[in-house]
Amino acid sequence: MHAWDLLTARACELLRSEEATAVHAQTLDGAQQAVDALRDAVERPTVIIATTGTTSSGKSTLVNFLCGARLLPAAVQEKSAGTVIIEHDSIARQLVVEPTSGATWELGEFEVASADELRARLERVMNRSREMREAGVAGEPPRFTVRWPTRIGADALRFGLPPGVRVTLLDLPGLRYVGDDANARLIRENVRKALCLVTYSAEDTDPRRQEMLLGQVVNQVRELRGSPARMLFVLNRIDSFRKDDGWPESEHKFIDRLTGEIRRRVAAELEEYSTVAANLRVLPLSSEPAMAAQLLRSESLETRNWALQRILDHYGSLVPRDLMDELPRRTEAISDHLRVLVRDAVLKQSHGAAFDEALTAHLRENLPALLLPQHAAAVEDSLRAGAGALDEHLHAATNASAERCDLELKRLEEIASKLDAARDDLAERLAPLTELIGGDDLQLDSAKARSVLQNAARTLGLEETALVSFVDWSSAIGKAIDGFLEPLRARFETATPFGGTIVGLSSEKSTRLTEAANRLWELGYDETLSRTGATQEARTEAERERLRNLNDGFNELARALAPALADIVRAVALREGERLHDAMESILGAQLRELERRATELSPDLLSLRLPSHSLARVNTQVEWKPELTAGFPIRQEQRREHVGSRRESYYVERSFRNLWGLLNREKFREVPVHELRSVTRADIPKIHELLSSFVNQLTAQRPEDAVRRWLSISLEDFGARIREFHKSRINHYQTKLLAERARARDRARSEKEGLARMRAELAAFASQRA
Repeated sequence: MHAWDLLTARACELLRSEEATAVHAQTLDGAQQAVDALRDAVERPTVIIATTGTTSSGKSTLVNFLCGARLLPAAVQEKSAGTVIIEHDSIARQLVVEPTSGATWELGEFEVASADELRARLERVMNRSREMREAGVAGEPPRFTVRWPTRIGADALRFGLPPGVRVTLLDLPGLRYVGDDANARLIRENVRKALCLVTYSAEDTDPRRQEMLLGQVVNQVRELRGSPARMLFVLNRIDSFRKDDGWPESEHKFIDRLTGEIRRRVAAELEEYSTVAANLRVLPLSSEPAMAAQLLRSESLETRNWALQRILDHYGSLVPRDLMDELPRRTEAISDHLRVLVRDAVLKQSHGAAFDEALTAHLRENLPALLLPQHAAAVEDSLRAGAGALDEHLHAATNASAERCDLELKRLEEIASKLDAARDDLAERLAPLTELIGGDDLQLDSAKARSVLQNAARTLGLEETALVSFVDWSSAIGKAIDGFLEPLRARFETATPFGGTIVGLSSEKSTRLTEAANRLWELGYDETLSRTGATQEARTEAERERLRNLNDGFNELARALAPALADIVRAVALREGERLHDAMESILGAQLRELERRATELSPDLLSLRLPSHSLARVNTQVEWKPELTAGFPIRQEQRREHVGSRRESYYVERSFRNLWGLLNREKFREVPVHELRSVTRADIPKIHELLSSFVNQLTAQRPEDAVRRWLSISLEDFGARIREFHKSRINHYQTKLLAERARARDRARSEKEGLARMRAELAAFASQRA
């Protein structure tokens, strides 16, 4: 029998009550369920490896390298923005095309005979989705589940994974399309439990392009909503440096420089991760030749020949010169021994072998933290609750006498009072934080706000930068707005035509915005007008028609911009809200630990007052801010006096005293201007900068900081109420048990007294009879 069973059995034997037995059974049932979940997580864990990356970084080829098969078409994410889930299965070879709104392709489960057939099916759906998007047809991007015998799943032990592991590769689109709500939900449900690989292309050496891609990397870290310590940054296509003279030196310099830049940007823009940023790893890799080298292990001769030919045609520089000299000219004539030598050499030169070693170390280091804490906390909370309930029974039975019960009740009152004081003391020490939350400095990245947050973090025993998201969330929204609006302004002011999908928008909103911008140019809103603006008037019907068309086109652009910008802001607000959510849970967890310590000091023998951290430290709400934008620049009808001609008017000139012989005034004539009150059509055509600024002003006027402040206040109040209710309920529960046990003891004593009285009466009667 386990020690826990022995303990609870002895407790039940001591108490000899049905209630204690029921508590024992209920405790064991709850604990057993939690233990079973923990055992399943340990014995058959699901390991999720999420892959994402910057634009055109070869992520799909990296996924194929991990799978050991050419499953995904090249550039699959740029084509679809869809999500592919690859579940390792040692037997199955299956593709599931999930139902999505607006799908015009075949849905369902398909058994596939080869990787080529699977890839062809995927590509057909991807191409159809791309055609729909380019045509402006609304609909969700496709979602796929693939069941396949992957390399990483088949070699789980070699990668440091436990026996019985379930391996899932989550191929993410990177959330480039903010309207992709279905993919967003899928990502947010899985990435917190995943090890993340973020790819970056070494071919992008242009400084401006690199700056843009580095921004994408930081945004990937934000989107994945996990510590960068659980991410590996993959510098893909590193073989491109072999074209340079002295390539080893230039390759090393580029890797060192990019590693430093990623660490610097993450530390600067995500300060809560500044400590781990210094240790971020950037791994060089050439995923396509590494994948081809892995395919040389394939059972299919056709696949092996394709892989070898691919290496020789495109990646011959990765094969040592002396080995190249030994290879026959015909691929089919190359022996198995030489193929093995080519495979090993390419895996080494492409950094594929080193990547596998780094991934293995990464998995071993991070798996326990990913797989066990949640289940372990659930087991701990379950056992705590059961131990507390049994502990109450033991204490109540031990203190059943009237005298001891009164002492215990008095002690409980003192404990309750001291717990209230402990909560008040902690609240007082955190008062500057709550005042900041309720004040007007919350949205400002000010020295005052940062100082308050650093002091609060120190008070709670957290890293000084743990709460920095409370002040930098607004700047993140501002950067997203500028990053979206500035390219639009530049396009108008330089007359750069709009075309293709605008990054960050769904196909529907991108098409609408593109069409509105191009129509406005056709109507005369050229680069000069977009830079300077103008007030235009119309007097003729043709002029009025032109002005109405121009204004309609301008308003249509505004109406297209409003929902697009609202989508951008909502997506970033949601992302930053999740950072705030994580920071708030850090605050609650730290408060919980402090109150737990104080409760243990006050009542080391009362297990029932121990706080269940797994449930109490949760934040139950999300930040909600849904901005609404309006657009429109009206045409005005004005009444104005206008010159319409002249008329001849006579007048008389009086004779002067020098012309006395004239008896009459002399008549003359003059032209007098004629004005009439007329209606004029007038419209102010603003500069493009003014239009975009009006949206920013609308967003500012809706005060997102108010939504964040409300959420923070509600979260803190809810947590405080839950703690108070927990302590109050446990103390009241224990008091009730004490009083019940005292009543039982009194009843037992009365019963015993009455029994003794009856026995004495019977003995007296018996003695009387004997006498």
